[in-house]
Amino acid sequence: MARERYLRGISEEELRPDPKPIEQPWTPKSWLENFWYHHKVGILIGGFTLIALVILIVQTATRERPDYTAVLVTENALLSEEVAYLEQVLAQYGEDVNGDGEIVVQINNLFLGGKQYANQDANAQSLQMQLITGDTLLYLYEPAYEERLTAVGRDNAHCFLTELSLSAKGMCDNKLSWNWAGHTRREQDVILVNFPKELCFGVRYAVPDDEKSAQEYAQIIKLLEAFATEQPTAQ
Repeated sequence: MARERYLRGISEEELRPDPKPIEQPWTPKSWLENFWYHHKVGILIGGFTLIALVILIVQTATRERPDYTAVLVTENALLSEEVAYLEQVLAQYGEDVNGDGEIVVQINNLFLGGKQYANQDANAQSLQMQLITGDTLLYLYEPAYEERLTAVGRDNAHCFLTELSLSAKGMCDNKLSWNWAGHTRREQDVILVNFPKELCFGVRYAVPDDEKSAQEYAQIIKLLEAFATEQPTAQ
């Protein structure tokens, strides 16, 4: 009785459930629209990630690879333009080692001077690591820092530099480096005169049993000999 009282005035048509909608067949367009609606965030994130990866790969593949690398140890920081100029000067005495059609020298300036440099300690640690690992074999340094390269380790018994037999004037007494003091190119160049008057060039011994390191060592000796004797190999 209660049900009839509540349903009074409602027709049978109104009580019938709504028919199920007719499902439309999937089309490529509707499938894509549905897929995009549910997965657009993931697609966008994946797309941006792929683009970033492609850019990184292209930059890595096209990055300029130096033929020579060197560490420049000075008391005070040099201008980046001055360091770049020295790179260009040394490149004139080198060879296209990696065969890419260019002669490129890359120099890392580590300045170890007064306390005004916040990253002085970091530079000292970087120099130590470079010497230990042998990642860099050519070192340019002011004489005041020679001990850091020639007297390292317990009881100052370990020397990283090898004896040089260059045919140029300016060889240091211990034969571990060549000093460019009085070098014609340095004295007559309006930019190089801004560098320390005395700058030693030393070569770390090659990593034992490493053919690539041995080849790099030989190439650096040739470059240093050409520069010290003022015989440019590239115009």
